[in-house]
Amino acid sequence: TADLTWTSIEGSSDDERDGSGGVDDYSDSDDDDFTSDGTDISKALVSTSADHTSGNDVAIGEIVTYTIDVNLPEATIPSLIITDNLPVGLAFITGTVVLDDAGFGGTLPSFTIDSNEGNGDDIVITFGSFTNTGDNNTSNDEFSITFQALVLNTAANNGYSGNTTMDNTATIQIGTLPPETTPPVQITVV
Repeated sequence: TADLTWTSIEGSSDDERDGSGGVDDYSDSDDDDFTSDGTDISKALVSTSADHTSGNDVAIGEIVTYTIDVNLPEATIPSLIITDNLPVGLAFITGTVVLDDAGFGGTLPSFTIDSNEGNGDDIVITFGSFTNTGDNNTSNDEFSITFQALVLNTAANNGYSGNTTMDNTATIQIGTLPPETTPPVQITVV
């Protein structure tokens, strides 16, 4: 609901129309639905499991941990789909998704995870409708999802043709709005 009150006189006056009612009052109120694209999504490589690799360099059999940070507008979210676009050469590890909503101002509903868990199969995390509380506090509009993937022993990852670099992105879609995609996070199989 939007409430609007305005004046025709600068400063304060007993003759001022003040929104308290009456025929010549400058006041209005109305309900309407609107779309706001206040979303932001980012993705990062948090850690890898092998001690003999460093940075974004990984080895076959190594486990990589990613975090997706999601920042939402203060609104009712009709549905939310987060898709991690795993590249060929990585496989999602079942049971590793962790939701951190400790600082989130709304209440997230339970979510579903859909993935075939195979070579390069995407991870799709779906939330139903929920509300991110409208408190004008942007510091509590974010939550994160962390998960792990396994670097597979595939022909492309075996190093016969040099090191393999893989780009990993994530997308977010609210309701029927167009999806937004993160810049790629790269790892290199060495």
